[in-house]
Amino acid sequence: MEINKIKPEHLFFLTAILLAGFVRFLNLGAAPLNDQEARLALDAWQLAQGVTEVGEFHLASYPGYVMLTGLLFSLLEPTNFLARFLPALTGCLLLLVPILLRDTLGKPAAILLAFGLALDPGLVAASRMVSSPAMALTFGILAVVSWQQRRAHLAGLMAALFLLSGPPAYQGLVIGLMTLLFLRFIHQPSTSENTSLGSISVSLPAFKQAIPVLVFSLLLIGTLIMQVPQGLAAASNSLMDYLAGWTGAPTVPSGRIVASLLFYQPVALIFALLSIGRTLIQRRVDWLDLLLIFWAGISLLHGLLYSGRQTLDLVWVLVPIWGLAARELARDLDISRQHWAAYGQAVLIILLAGLMWFNFAGLARSDPQMNSSAARLILMAGILALAAITTILVSMGWTWRSGKHGLILGVLGAGGLYLVSVLWGGSQLRAKSPLEFWDSGSAGSQANLLEKTAIDLSVWKTGFPDRIDVIIKSDSPALRWTLRNFKQLQVVSTIPTQNLPSIIITHQNEQPPTLTAAYRGQDFDWWAYPGWVGALPQNVTSWITFRDAPLLYEQVILWARADLFPGGEIVNNNAIQP
Repeated sequence: MEINKIKPEHLFFLTAILLAGFVRFLNLGAAPLNDQEARLALDAWQLAQGVTEVGEFHLASYPGYVMLTGLLFSLLEPTNFLARFLPALTGCLLLLVPILLRDTLGKPAAILLAFGLALDPGLVAASRMVSSPAMALTFGILAVVSWQQRRAHLAGLMAALFLLSGPPAYQGLVIGLMTLLFLRFIHQPSTSENTSLGSISVSLPAFKQAIPVLVFSLLLIGTLIMQVPQGLAAASNSLMDYLAGWTGAPTVPSGRIVASLLFYQPVALIFALLSIGRTLIQRRVDWLDLLLIFWAGISLLHGLLYSGRQTLDLVWVLVPIWGLAARELARDLDISRQHWAAYGQAVLIILLAGLMWFNFAGLARSDPQMNSSAARLILMAGILALAAITTILVSMGWTWRSGKHGLILGVLGAGGLYLVSVLWGGSQLRAKSPLEFWDSGSAGSQANLLEKTAIDLSVWKTGFPDRIDVIIKSDSPALRWTLRNFKQLQVVSTIPTQNLPSIIITHQNEQPPTLTAAYRGQDFDWWAYPGWVGALPQNVTSWITFRDAPLLYEQVILWARADLFPGGEIVNNNAIQP
C-alpha cells in the first residue's frame, strides 16, 4: 500500500492548529468566571450533581454547552478550565474550515486563512469565554461546508450542535439566510466558476440522510440521553432570547463594534478592503469573493442594529474578512519568485513601523505644555514618507512587482507583530478586563483572594476548608461559583437574626450598620466596568498603546463573625437586625 508523503501544506496546517490550541488553552482557567459564564457553569455543575427535577433545575438557553459540560463535570472536578473547555475546543475546530476548503480557496489562501483564524484576537477571546458565539460559529460553518461536500450525516450532526448553541445560533442563522438571499438576487454563479460553495443545492436524498441524524442528535445531546427532557425546551428559549434582544436597550455602543474592528484587526481589514476594491473594479466577479463580501457586510450591519449586541458578535464578521484578506494575499504574493530586494524592503518597513509605534507611544505620554506633539507628528509623517520613497526606489531599481511585494510583506510583518501583541494582551496580560473590548464587564476580579479568605476562616474554625457556614446576601452567579465547594453555602434575601452565620457576604451598598458590632468586614473588588461613556476612552492614544483608561469598580464585603478571631467576641448580639 502506498503511503502518502507529508507535504509542506500539511506542516503549515498542523502549525496553525498547534498555535490555535496554544493561545486558546494557555492559562484558560486563570481568569475568574464572570456572571454570564458562571450562570451556565452552575447549570452544568447542578446537572453533574444529578439535580434535574423541574422547579429545582433551571436550564439556561445554551443546552448544548450545559449538557456536554455537565457530562465533563460528572467525570472530572469542575474548574474554570473545564468550564471553558468546550468553547476553546470548538475555537480550534474552526481551523477545519480552511483545511476542508483548501481546493476551493486555493492552498496558499487556505494556509493564510488558517493562521488568521488561529491568531485573531476576537476569535481567541470568544474561544476563551463560556457564553460566546464560538460554538455556534464553528458548528454552523462546519454544517454548511459538510453539506456542500456531500457529507450529509456529518452535516446533520453539526446542524444539531449548531441549534443547541444558544441565542448566537439564531443570529448566525439570520445572517446566513440573508446572505444567501442577497447573493442569489444579485448574482447567479456560472458553471465555469471554480467554487464548490457556488452550488448551494437542495437534494432530497441528502436530506433523507441528514434529517434522521439531526433529530437523533438533538434528542441525544439536547436531553442528555433523555435524562433532562427540558433540554429541548431550552433550545426553543434560545430563539425567544434572541428575539428579545431586538427590543431591549443597548448596553454596548455601536461605535465600539466598529472601533474593535479597526483596532484589533487592522491587517485583515486592510487586505479585505483591497479585495473588495478589486471586486468592485473588475468586470468578472468571483462568486466566492462576493459571498464573503455579503457575509461580512450583513454580519456587521446586524451587529450594529441588534439592540442586544456585544462586541463578540464580531466573530461573524471576522471569518469572512479573513477569507477576503487571505485570498487577496494569495493573489498578490508569490514567495518563491521574490527578489532579494523585496525582502530587504520588507525588513526596513517593519523597522520603520516599530519606530513609528515608539513615537506614537510617546505621543500618548507627552506633556501638552512641552509642545512636543507637533514634532512627533512631523516625525511620524517623515517615517511614512521614507517607507513610500523606499517602495518607489525598489520599484524603479528592480521591478514594480518587487516593490509591491516588498510593501505587502512589510505591512504584513508589522501588522502581524501588532496582531500578536493585542492577542497576548487580551488573552493573557489583561484577561477578562474591561480595558479590552471583548468583555463588557467582569466579575470576580478578586475571586481567588475572597475564596482563600473564606477557606482560611473555615480551616481556623472547623479544621476543614469547606465546612464553615456561609450566607450570600448579594447574589451573584460568579460568587456562587467561586464558593460552590462550601457545604453550608446559602443564598438568602434577609440576614437571619438567630444563630448568626459565621460568614456573611453582602454588596457594598448593603452594609447593615449593626453588623459592625458582631462582625469584622473586608471588601473585595468584584465587578469592573469601563469608566468612560461612548465607544472609546477620552485619551485614545493612551488606550491604544498602554490600555490606560479609567475603570469603575463595585465591591462585595465579606463579614466574618468576631468570635472567629483570637480574643474576638460577639458584642450586642440582640442588636443584630435583618
